[in-house]
Amino acid sequence: MDTHLTHNDLIAMGKGLRGNLINSADGFKSVCLICTIDKVGQTSLTIFSSIFHIAAPPPLIAFNVMPGCC
Repeated sequence: MDTHLTHNDLIAMGKGLRGNLINSADGFKSVCLICTIDKVGQTSLTIFSSIFHIAAPPPLIAFNVMPGCC
């Protein structure tokens, strides 16, 4: 089943529904776990979903952090 949305359809949507639609438009997003360890051995493990490839070689990856989310 095909669904077509016009500009007016998007404007008529509630803010939450429109935001969810736009945020999910690029498809499935996998999650990655990033673990760090400080000088005294304390570990920290966090979930990130915005990891992307920058360059190779050398292989470089990056991740986005949005302040104020927690």
